[in-house]
Amino acid sequence: MKIGKFWAKETVVAPSALGREVSIDRWCASNVSLEDARRAARESARLLRQKIEEGGDLERYPYGVRPLREEILETLSGPGGPPAAVVTRNGYGCEVLNAARVMFADIDLPEGGARAKQERAALERIERFVHGKPSFAFRVYRTFGGLRCLAIHGPLDPSPANLEALEALKSDPLYIRLCREQECFRARLTPKPWRCGQERIKISFPFSNAGQAERCARWVSSYQKRHAAFAT
Repeated sequence: MKIGKFWAKETVVAPSALGREVSIDRWCASNVSLEDARRAARESARLLRQKIEEGGDLERYPYGVRPLREEILETLSGPGGPPAAVVTRNGYGCEVLNAARVMFADIDLPEGGARAKQERAALERIERFVHGKPSFAFRVYRTFGGLRCLAIHGPLDPSPANLEALEALKSDPLYIRLCREQECFRARLTPKPWRCGQERIKISFPFSNAGQAERCARWVSSYQKRHAAFAT
């Protein structure tokens, strides 16, 4: 899993195509130490500067591979190795389970009258998939936004073959890409804040000062009181 405990940033200032200078932040993570994260960030910045000096394209991060800077809330130990799962808080405040070897497939369904028909079609698609691949087994749950499939036939990592299963089930393409880049499966554990009347927040982790951390803590306290009555 690409989940970082320590984060560090280096900023590269470079000319843009319009002739103005732009600042590009290079964030890197480490599970060893803050100094290790700083070393990685310095190296990332050095490589970017070198690329720019050689006439390469001015890049920030390729689309879909921007590192997820999320606060770690809980770590679930694996059998004598790396963590089996980590709970983080995402950029808009929800708690998210990041699982190394537990497959989740969320299938979005429309609101309104078409939902029942689309749900039947999705369930039939899951059934056809399992009949075609008898080694697979899923437990299916309803969520506020659709269906969530949990693979129960054994540990599964986000390998290309297993990600093809998500594609066959018509899981969200952006979610599939995120699983590929983060090397884990993700499942949101708490409802989206705006659904439970909570003001929106954009969490930029790691916090740059104590004021940001305090504001986030107040927001989380309010959010936790509100979301208990809402489905995920």
